[in-house]
Order: sequence, then C-alpha cells, then structure tokens
Amino acid sequence: MSESIGRIPAEIQPELVWLVGAIITWWARVEGLMVSDLRWLRSLDVNTTIAAKESFPPGTKRAIKHWTRLMRNFHADDTEKLAQIVAIQDEALDVWSHRNAIAHSFWPYGQVQKDEIQLQSIKRKLDDPMNAEIIEYRATVQSLNEINNRAMRLYHRTMALSFNSSMKMNQNHAKAQKG
Repeated sequence: MSESIGRIPAEIQPELVWLVGAIITWWARVEGLMVSDLRWLRSLDVNTTIAAKESFPPGTKRAIKHWTRLMRNFHADDTEKLAQIVAIQDEALDVWSHRNAIAHSFWPYGQVQKDEIQLQSIKRKLDDPMNAEIIEYRATVQSLNEINNRAMRLYHRTMALSFNSSMKMNQNHAKAQKG
C-alpha cells in the first residue's frame, strides 16, 4: 500500500480498518435511502398526520422508526411488504448499533490484540449525571465481516422497497394519487 494513501496504527490488522470503513459506507447508503424515502413519504396526504408528529430530519434511530411507520402506513394493504418493512427495521436497528459503536467509540492507544478491535465509549448515567460508565466494544475480522455482510444485505433489502428508482417512483406516485 502506498504511503500517500494513509497509514494505520501498526498494532491493528489492515482488514479490521477496511471492514470498519465498509460497514460505515454500507450504513450510510441504508440511511441515505431511508432519509430520501422519508422526504417523499412525508409529502403524501396519506402520511400527513404521522409526519406532523416527527421533526425532520430526525436522528438515526428515530429516522429508522419514522421510516417504518410511514412505509407501513403507505403499504397498509400489502401484508408481504409490511412484514418486510418490520424485518428491515429490526435488522437496521441492530446493524446501526454496531455501526454506532464503531463510529463513535474511542480507539485506545496500546491495542493488545492485533486481530481484534477494542473500542471504548462513555455512556452518561441518567440517574447520576456526574458519573459515567465505560462501554467496551470488541470485534474480530470474522465478526466485522459478518456485520459488513448484514449491512450489505440490508442495503439491498431496503433498496428493493425504496422509492429511489425512477420506475418505482413513478409507480408509487400513481398509487399515491389514486388514494
């Protein structure tokens, strides 16, 4: 690898860094689909009441849940799509939790295991604001690869239901106009 591309800490396997980047990239695509869908779904008369209850753009966890509510409302007469939407929400919340831990944690100096990332984050204790707990997140190449594969599949499943293709956009616009 060329030094002009960048360096990673010597104590971390390059595959770990590559997979972290891939997970974050797949997640950004999933979230991009959902936010794009939200923009369109919120404009439909059928969703006015639901859309009015949620600020836009919401944070990621709320965006997933808001996307689910609006998609379920839009596809209320299609039981197969309703099941797919709920499954996507469940998977998205889980993949997002891994992505969040990876993206928002500290990468402590002095990594002990070269074949594992050992991350830490600080979580404020709501009952004691002067105190916080340290949360550890550990992942191997194998576990990150599985999360990466799940994020990729989630993207494709979300895209299949998304309004982000021109053909689908035209079909769904016609459906929205009918009723």
